[in-house]
Amino acid sequence: PLLNSFDLVLLQESWKTPEPNTLEPLRVYHEILEAGSTHAFQSAPASLPLGSDPSRPTAQFSDGLNRFTNLPTDPVIRTAWETCHGVLDGASDCLAFKGFSFSTISLARGVTVEVVNLHAEAGGSPADEAARAAQYVQLADAINAFPADTPFIVGGDFNLHGDDPVDAAVLADFYAATGLTDACVAVACGDTERIDRIAYRGTSALSFTALSWEADGTTTFVDPDGEPLSDHLPVRVELAWEVVES
Repeated sequence: PLLNSFDLVLLQESWKTPEPNTLEPLRVYHEILEAGSTHAFQSAPASLPLGSDPSRPTAQFSDGLNRFTNLPTDPVIRTAWETCHGVLDGASDCLAFKGFSFSTISLARGVTVEVVNLHAEAGGSPADEAARAAQYVQLADAINAFPADTPFIVGGDFNLHGDDPVDAAVLADFYAATGLTDACVAVACGDTERIDRIAYRGTSALSFTALSWEADGTTTFVDPDGEPLSDHLPVRVELAWEVVES
């Protein structure tokens, strides 16, 4: 229910418990978020492969990428990363079909924006870094396959630390290749090391302005004892948009 005051919610690592649950006593929890959401659109979660997909037999989990919104939206299109590293070593990214998803969202009649949700490779080994860099090239290519005048909002777990030289270079290259602006940087939030990011790209016909940025771990998204509800503090951004008259 804490998500219901937001127009657009991008979720990562949000899986739905399978029925029957062959993972018992392990379970996952997306169905609880679905039940508490009053958003008009809730993405249909990808089913858990549970080791049955021959393209990645190590994968037990799907991408975990879901979204809730009150804005009219097209169905979500999901794409897995072409590379990953680790099954029982490092961050074990090959245990899931991590990747990115697209959908077109309508801000108003005739005004649309492409919204990307992503979860990138974790870990800090050279193999992790190589996989993560390749993933951002893949995502940049996917974004740049759209017409140049397509506006974007991109959010998720980037797994890129702003204070790490290798990660910072990958992030800078990705933003340069796509023309995206980091909302945290735009409002001088002072927390550019955080790996959960929201970025945007306007066009000559539709402009975006970041008005605020907050990593909420002390007020709303806490349990009765005041402890954060997640190991990732929710990042909330307020974006203003304006149709630019030609």
